[in-house]
Amino acid sequence: MSKSKYSKYVATELKTPEFAPGFNEMYRQYATRILWMNAKVVPGAFQMNCSWYLKPSAHAGEPHKHDVDEIISFLVMTRKILTSLVGR
Repeated sequence: MSKSKYSKYVATELKTPEFAPGFNEMYRQYATRILWMNAKVVPGAFQMNCSWYLKPSAHAGEPHKHDVDEIISFLVMTRKILTSLVGR
């Protein structure tokens, strides 16, 4: 992207924080990361990430809390619907 007054506020590639060794390989077994947003990616941005979960994970996350708001949403579709959207 060419440099402009607002180009620092536009994310054009996936940038994630450093995770523990082996985490990304484990994560790819059941999900694909699409977007990771925080103030390190876009100045002043809130924390948000988006992933396609392709199958259930076998691990249970540790209970935790955040000092900021958290956005959680679920979009559900069948593989047939998902594959029919390719190229549209």
